[in-house]
Amino acid sequence: MFSRTVSAFFTFLAVFVFLQDTVLAEAETVEVIGRKRNSETTPSSVTEVDLTRVPPGNTSLADVLERETSIRVKRYGGEGAQSSISIRGSNPNQTNLYLDGIPLSNAFTGESNLADYDISGMDRIQIFRSGQTGVLSGSAIGGSVNLLPDQGQGDNGKRLRLRAGSKKTIQASASIWDRFIADESESADAWRARYSLTAHGGRSDQNYKFRNDNGTPIFNELDDFDDRRRNAQYKQAGLTGTASAGTGNTDFKIIDDLNYRMQGVPGPGNRQTEKTKREILRNTTGIGSDTKGLGFDWLRLETRGYYTYYREKFFDPRQELSSGSTNSDGVLKTYGLHTMPTIVLPALYQTFRVFLGEEREEYHQELKNRLDERTNVIPGRFRNHTSIHVQDEIAFLSKRVILLPSFVYEDYRDRFPDERDRAPAELESSGKRRTVFRTGGFHTILTLVRRDQAEIQLRAGGSDERRIPTFLELFGERGSVVGNSRLRPERSKNYEGGLALLIHDSRMPGEISITAFRKDVKDMILFVPNSQFSLRPENVDAARISGVEGTIRFRLREVMAFHVNYTYQLAINESDVSYLKGKYLPLRPVHDLHTGLAFNIKKFELGADGDYVGAVFRDRTNEYTAYQEGRWVYGAFLTFHAKKEKLSELSISLNVKNILNKRLEDVIGYPLPGRTYSVSLNQRF
Repeated sequence: MFSRTVSAFFTFLAVFVFLQDTVLAEAETVEVIGRKRNSETTPSSVTEVDLTRVPPGNTSLADVLERETSIRVKRYGGEGAQSSISIRGSNPNQTNLYLDGIPLSNAFTGESNLADYDISGMDRIQIFRSGQTGVLSGSAIGGSVNLLPDQGQGDNGKRLRLRAGSKKTIQASASIWDRFIADESESADAWRARYSLTAHGGRSDQNYKFRNDNGTPIFNELDDFDDRRRNAQYKQAGLTGTASAGTGNTDFKIIDDLNYRMQGVPGPGNRQTEKTKREILRNTTGIGSDTKGLGFDWLRLETRGYYTYYREKFFDPRQELSSGSTNSDGVLKTYGLHTMPTIVLPALYQTFRVFLGEEREEYHQELKNRLDERTNVIPGRFRNHTSIHVQDEIAFLSKRVILLPSFVYEDYRDRFPDERDRAPAELESSGKRRTVFRTGGFHTILTLVRRDQAEIQLRAGGSDERRIPTFLELFGERGSVVGNSRLRPERSKNYEGGLALLIHDSRMPGEISITAFRKDVKDMILFVPNSQFSLRPENVDAARISGVEGTIRFRLREVMAFHVNYTYQLAINESDVSYLKGKYLPLRPVHDLHTGLAFNIKKFELGADGDYVGAVFRDRTNEYTAYQEGRWVYGAFLTFHAKKEKLSELSISLNVKNILNKRLEDVIGYPLPGRTYSVSLNQRF
């Protein structure tokens, strides 16, 4: 009976689609109000944010991401503070971060601090909400974020951006780009080259006012007082450059992204610090090639090689947050090689995309005393990673019906030096660990209606994902975390299905979409107390995360733009522990909404936005003392376009955040700033 029903459904679908008028025969990328979506070969949960259309004042990676559907950013303070990302209720260490396909998430903690990555030299951000699509290395239970560097708008130009705001916040960036071609006729064999370069820097005091509960948040409010955030300042600088050159069917490119950041570590509100600080230096270099038609018209070959140097120094000279070896100096080195062939077989209605990757990560750490003198050297930790991803795109009826089966093979090989006085007991004999994943997924894309000005698509799919334990979980950290080399990888089965209406009419482009999703996570890793002063990671939890996300977005010519992103999500603990089973996972709101409206009136652009984050519990037991009510936060901006031409622009913007000056916090003891102002200048010439 079931097989007959399925057969009848696909027969009806084929007839229905065949009767529609064919307008678009080839895959194309459509842009809908600053969001780019490949209309043929990606699941509905994948979107691309155009950073040139982001409202003024949203200058950080965290600001941009939290505007998107099903994304929750958890902050430990104001601008420049630690911040992490959760996609569809996932943990921060389940989400991967990339720079043009180069992995940035580290093997030590697995979690990326969004504040460490500047987007001044970036052009777009790709968001994968459910696992991978076969084009990025690694397996991601909680999705991925890929930063794409700026290639410059137009053939050549220069751009200057300045921003000044509350708490002595100053930011600046300068960009230059150009394009060269040997033959003005732009023939296929002409030599061509292009480069772009962006320098950026900034600082802020972040000494905002907050309400200090004096360590008694619920039971005693009589001792609360107004306080100033101390030691929350930061300063940063960086340089992002890209260059490409090629002739014929082949192009070569290089990218380099350098970032430096020095910031205070303020500690919880009732126990502020004065001298604790953190220093970050990261440089990522990648080289690659792209050959379309390698010996045959049906073969395309892309390659990528990269190296990342990441150094983090922690200083606590007064032992305000630590004891014993108060300072540390950690270095993470990552390098790898990716090969990505694509085989197009139109006669068989198929396109094969293959990803082959070999990567290596090394982590070394030194412990130091309060005088910054070395007291101990932690043995190096090493991880080799082999990836094989295969995706087959099967397209029928002028690509109205697309099937996307995929297969993923991941091989992780960890090594910890065999030093019996330092290695966990389980690793004393060999100091090695190997983990192999064989997973896969299946997506389908059905174009129900296709016209010049609009199309309706039905997208659905599922995938099986894994997360390898981090170095910190496997091997621990002396004095605070006890390693557990017997940890099982986290497992997740992800499902999604949705309907999207994409409007391409230049007079009113827009998008209306709704997607249902579910994530079943097993063997979730949690740090549990091992003694009075240490933690030990264990596979203790399971979770069921399900919900619906919706987007309405449109623009009326250049006069008005409107959007609303809403997510309804239930993140439930499925642990076998009786007092946890059925509880809400911490910091996962049931309701999450972002909306914005903007008007263009001659040379002025006026806009406002609102964020609603529903009530959450900040612990796994859902105690009343850890309950946080839902809240609205409002912002507004006003931009004056003094000059708005194709190759020359000049605009000045005023931006206000948290207009009602609400006192908020995402994490207990870490207050967020109240009302803030900033003025921005953008000049292109």
